[in-house]
Amino acid sequence: LWANGCFAAGQLLAGSFAASRWEMGRALKQDIEGLPVHVYKDGTETVYKPCGEVLLNDIAMQKLMDFGFMPLVMYKISDGVKLARFHSIADTALKGMWN
Repeated sequence: LWANGCFAAGQLLAGSFAASRWEMGRALKQDIEGLPVHVYKDGTETVYKPCGEVLLNDIAMQKLMDFGFMPLVMYKISDGVKLARFHSIADTALKGMWN
C-alpha cells in the first residue's frame, strides 16, 4: 500500500465501533476491500499485481507479529487486504472497554 498502515487500522477500528459501539468484542473488522489493483496481460495470462508490498506466507506474518508489527496481509487475486491481528506494542492482546 502506498500509505501508512495506521490509516487502515484506524478505518477498521472506526468501522467496528460505528457498527457495534463498545460491544465490538471479537467482531473487530479486519478486511478492507476495494483497493486499487493493477491488472495486465502477460501473453494470454491475466496478471494481478497485489495492492500491497509483498506476499507474506504464514511464517513471515507470524514473525512480524512476534516483533510487535500488525501486518496487512493481501489476497493474491483480490482488491483487498486483511489486518492479521490487532495488538498493543506493550502486550499481544489489545485491551479495551470491549473486553
